[in-house]
Amino acid sequence: WLENRSVRLSFNGEWRLTPTLTLNMGDMVEKSDFVATTHSPRLALNYQLTADHYLRVARSRAYRNPSFVENFINFSYLVLGRGDLRPERIDLIEVAVGGKLLAQRLDYELRLFEEKITDFIDLPDFENNDYPDYDNEVEIFINQGEADLRGVELTLKWQPSKRSRADLSVAYVDSSGYAAEEFACSGGGIGCFTGDEPLQIVEKISVEEHVPLRTVNLLLSQQLGQRFTLSANVSDVSAMNYHAGDDTGGYQTLDLTARYRLPGVTDRGTIQLTGRNLLQEYYDFEEETVSKKGWYLQYEARF
Repeated sequence: WLENRSVRLSFNGEWRLTPTLTLNMGDMVEKSDFVATTHSPRLALNYQLTADHYLRVARSRAYRNPSFVENFINFSYLVLGRGDLRPERIDLIEVAVGGKLLAQRLDYELRLFEEKITDFIDLPDFENNDYPDYDNEVEIFINQGEADLRGVELTLKWQPSKRSRADLSVAYVDSSGYAAEEFACSGGGIGCFTGDEPLQIVEKISVEEHVPLRTVNLLLSQQLGQRFTLSANVSDVSAMNYHAGDDTGGYQTLDLTARYRLPGVTDRGTIQLTGRNLLQEYYDFEEETVSKKGWYLQYEARF
């Protein structure tokens, strides 16, 4: 029987240093039964350049605690958790400028960021001579690997009229770092599974191919009358390869949606027709999990 009790305490504060300069700060402290206590601080300076434009500089840290499966799984000595995982750590620095243009109908933000991820929780192959029935390979959840992500992100939100909207996001990311592909244990005994024996990296893989260089997403929405809405969503993702997945080769998607709100004293529900992946069929993980073209009709009733 396993259980995990987790207690979180968070706070946020704002200090207006001058009429145009504001300091925002906060922290979240988390105590868990099977990982050490973590602090996730946040600090940001916001400077109001003009009435419609701002500059922001921020620094933050966050953690992802291991799950029960990652920490304690024991599946016939094929997939194991040693119970000694540390939380994944994410450190972020960003500088952003944003505001409103075109008579305040266009919101924009241009963000430069650097993100460092350490203590990956991963499941590499593990050589172990004690289990020849399994070809001497066992998988163990461990902390190993790191990634540096440096990029630029542009977000535009344009509302030319009350019934029309266009949202665009574009991101370019340069990545470096490594993850473990295979491990070995010098002792070769049960201590490899209990954490008493040290582990050594046998093979590394670069994280560069696992992060898309370019991601673009465009959402268009037009309301016709009081009840009918048309929308389109277009995305473009450059080539990438999820760890333990297949090379996607990059893909583009197009989804179209027509939505009608049923009349009544109050809204009685909606009827929605959606076309998915109209540009092409694609997969974003493995070749066997293809997202196919198709049309879907949905009815939602409210009482």
